[in-house]
Amino acid sequence: MPEEFLLPIPVSGKAYSAASSRSFKLPPLDGSLTLPEIYDWHFENNSRHTVFMYESVGGVGYTHLSYAEIVPAAHKAAKHVAANIGLDLDLLQQDTGVSPVAAIFGPDTIAGFCTILGMIRVGIPIFNISPHISPASVARLLQRSGAEHLLISSDASLQELVRRSQTEDFPSNIKISVLPTFGEIFSDDPHVPLKPIVYDLEGPVVLTHSSGSTSLPKTIPCTHPFLLQCGVAPLYGSHNYCNEIFAWHTVSMNHGTGIHLLAWLPLTGMIVAVLPPCLPSLPTSAALLKSFARLKADYLVTFPKYLEDWSCSGDNIELLKLAKAVIFVGGFLNLTIGDLLATKGVRLHPLFGMAEAGVIGSFLPSHALPVNQGLDWEYFPLTPHSGGQFIDAGDNFYELVIVKSATKHLQVINTTFGSNEAYRSYDLFLEHPEKPGFWKVVGRMSDRITHANGKKIDTVPFEHAMSSDPQIRGAVVFGDQKDRCGLLVELRDDFYFDPENKDMFCKFQEYIRLKLEEVNCQMPNYSQIYPDMVLTASKSKPFQYTEKGSLRKSEALRMYQAEIESMYSRIEGA
Repeated sequence: MPEEFLLPIPVSGKAYSAASSRSFKLPPLDGSLTLPEIYDWHFENNSRHTVFMYESVGGVGYTHLSYAEIVPAAHKAAKHVAANIGLDLDLLQQDTGVSPVAAIFGPDTIAGFCTILGMIRVGIPIFNISPHISPASVARLLQRSGAEHLLISSDASLQELVRRSQTEDFPSNIKISVLPTFGEIFSDDPHVPLKPIVYDLEGPVVLTHSSGSTSLPKTIPCTHPFLLQCGVAPLYGSHNYCNEIFAWHTVSMNHGTGIHLLAWLPLTGMIVAVLPPCLPSLPTSAALLKSFARLKADYLVTFPKYLEDWSCSGDNIELLKLAKAVIFVGGFLNLTIGDLLATKGVRLHPLFGMAEAGVIGSFLPSHALPVNQGLDWEYFPLTPHSGGQFIDAGDNFYELVIVKSATKHLQVINTTFGSNEAYRSYDLFLEHPEKPGFWKVVGRMSDRITHANGKKIDTVPFEHAMSSDPQIRGAVVFGDQKDRCGLLVELRDDFYFDPENKDMFCKFQEYIRLKLEEVNCQMPNYSQIYPDMVLTASKSKPFQYTEKGSLRKSEALRMYQAEIESMYSRIEGA
């Protein structure tokens, strides 16, 4: 790798270790070792340092897994996968020419982690497919990836997902087998290390895909340099995370944050607490928070949907206040709920990133700790190595563009910035009015509706406010190129009624009137929505959501295009 591959690390390995723990040495971060080689380095130099911990059987105490156990388990997982796909590891000397192997992981974080790491170690590109996309999207992604094998857990819901995906679009050459289990890779068999191989630094190591919240999921390849650049992100924050415990109970290896975890762990010395392996099902939201409280973790990493659930209880809020920071990933936190948590003393921090370019927002900047940042919780600076540049999008909005450089590898290039290749994110930001360099995400370019008169409106605040209503699960604003905006909502199960039931619909219009009036106060007159412009979704066409809880808005609008056009025809006719 070129010498300038990584920006200078703001702390030396000796200083980092001295300030954290004698049990952890910072690995070489000059680009001389790839990520899997760093894990092997830790096996030799930090073998007793804890990587994962989880509650022991019976809930008494915690089981700790160190590099002495994680690295051999990863090697065993690689051998298991190689045997399943018919790959002779003894003949493999470099990672070129190996077709991607797709995988859909279950809730066992540790087994999934070790399997991904093992496959990277032997040079098998792994295509990590989310179990939260539609069966049709699974088939489409497999078709475009070139994968010849699909590994899935024995989880019944995942087996059913794959069965439903086997339509005419499903590749006929795909061979399906079962992923290695925790028990199989953490066995008592002696550790026989995998032999070293030569890595193709520009070839795909891990393939992920976009969430599909704004369009159909797209495949995104990750290279060795990209993974290392992701891994150093925490070192540019203002804190030393060695031996600090991160509660990771609600975030899986299926999400992009799981891939970042693979890179963060060996470069920081952080310890990650997860759910016990081999759980029959995912615990409830309340049970997950209690796990965090028993653990007394330093940090909590979670999705906004969990924070929104936990905010309903004062006792829950007291538990959240125990964390040095509550880091939310993967989407927007409802503004009202975020303000409530912040004013009660919860230290909120958004960690902004994207599959195409990695972590962009600073990893816990100095303003976040130890003082609660209050109502500024939405704002963050960019990381020094993000490559981020802002271009004026009008109306005080700025669009983020990520510029490629020697120290910023990009997985997707779709534009240029000056003479450099770049990735146009289509994400819109607002700068803090009193803190230059601090930004908050306000939505996507596609979230802006342009009325027939040319005036624009950002729909995200309205949708979030309406989704906070106890009867509403999801909300989408529509009305692009129209004179008026409308609202499509999906009701929670306890409040559902058939949209064809006129009496129930009229009652709902009366119910929602007060909420609309409240939210309309924050909107310009030309974009206000009234009860006659509200549609409710049918159970025969349910909304689709990503793992992080984001509504797939484009898909919802596509499904209800006929109903929306019928409404406008009725309104215009009247």
